[in-house]
Amino acid sequence: MLQDIILGVKYFWRGFAWLKNPKIRYFVLVPFIINMVLFIGMILFAKHYFNVFIGWIDSFLPSWLYFLNWLLWLLFASAIYLVIVYMFVIFANMIGSPFNSFLAEKVEALISEEPEFADAGLVDFVKDVPRTIKRELRKLVYYLPLVCLFLILFFIPIIHVFAGVLWFLFSAWMLAIQYLDYPFDNHKVPFTIMKETLAKRKLLAISFGAMSLLVSLIPIVNFVVMPASVIGATLMWVEEGLS
Repeated sequence: MLQDIILGVKYFWRGFAWLKNPKIRYFVLVPFIINMVLFIGMILFAKHYFNVFIGWIDSFLPSWLYFLNWLLWLLFASAIYLVIVYMFVIFANMIGSPFNSFLAEKVEALISEEPEFADAGLVDFVKDVPRTIKRELRKLVYYLPLVCLFLILFFIPIIHVFAGVLWFLFSAWMLAIQYLDYPFDNHKVPFTIMKETLAKRKLLAISFGAMSLLVSLIPIVNFVVMPASVIGATLMWVEEGLS
């Protein structure tokens, strides 16, 4: 049990260490650019509407309560940042899925004794785009109903006290599925089989996803969380025999 938790954390950080590998530098560059442009765009968008929102809130405050403005600003800014990070992770993975799949192939080619994808090139990448997008949609079909269910927990008395912890664990599980699915999908393993396989090593998967989620909260560093997570997930897939 404890060993799987430690392993999940280690695989995430090993993915970070692999970012320096010159053989995959160019495959990391595209996801990095996607993340940077998307995150900066979301921050600028949120900044504009955040100022409008704070102005609207201030209009309801009596003058003698204006000293609370800074507290409201801090609370709403923190909440909006968490929402941005969460949405950023979702959209970044959807947009970057073809590149992430290609990155997973290249990493596996470097560490496997029989590098099945060693000769994969641009043509193979283009061919796989429809399949990877279809797989992302399949994940959304699995993900969205569960999101609605977990959000409802926040409104149920007593249970809502634990809803935050449950939401974190659920998010970690979903990120593990998101990143580990790339090597599974590259080998044409059905989505349902992938879920069943990870369910047998839940602590391994959740600890990996939890690290990915927590580091995503760190500005600038979060630009490389996606490729690092893809690499770490691929290392886990090969070395833990998850196939």
